[in-house]
Amino acid sequence: MPLVAGPDTPGMKKLPTLAIGTATATALLLGGLAPLQAVAYPPGTSMTVTASRVSAGKSYARFAVIARKVKPGCQVRLATPGHSKVVRANAHGAAAAVLAVNGPAHSYRVTADTVGCATTEHAAQTVEVSSWTLLGPKKVKRNKNFAVSVRYWKPNTSITIKAKRGDQVVTRVVRTNSKGRATVTFKLWKRGTWVIIATQRGHGASYQVRVS
Repeated sequence: MPLVAGPDTPGMKKLPTLAIGTATATALLLGGLAPLQAVAYPPGTSMTVTASRVSAGKSYARFAVIARKVKPGCQVRLATPGHSKVVRANAHGAAAAVLAVNGPAHSYRVTADTVGCATTEHAAQTVEVSSWTLLGPKKVKRNKNFAVSVRYWKPNTSITIKAKRGDQVVTRVVRTNSKGRATVTFKLWKRGTWVIIATQRGHGASYQVRVS
């Protein structure tokens, strides 16, 4: 998971920030992604690992990672490509940490492995790295074409980009390329402030453009 406009732009819902600890990481993940499973504790259940993006930059993202259904007191190594942390499971069988994933927009694996337990267990989860940037002019002329581009979004995936002013909406749908980039063109006829909004699979960015 060069910002002319993006997740921090006024008027667009922000992604959560990184100022979190283990307890918050656990809370963030209560409604997390569906995990892949492996045999774990207690017998007959499955250890799981989930990950929720908490911040992102141009070529990295940080995820709150939590393993569940781990034998209390057992240690678990939570890992992303290039980063790992060993955490002891609490009395509820949960172990959590915030870990970075460095790299371009791409799918990566987050894993959980027990350490020093009676049995060796493993679980994994796929996450996406993207910084969801949105680029475009802040001032344009009425009835003149202008381009809006996205960078570092999920590659080879449909994205919706809208220009909105009140109940007036112009919609463009385009597919990102292998690098997570795409460009659309707008021609807005009404003077005033419009909001350009890009969304893709629950993630979004926006900025305002002034039409004169």
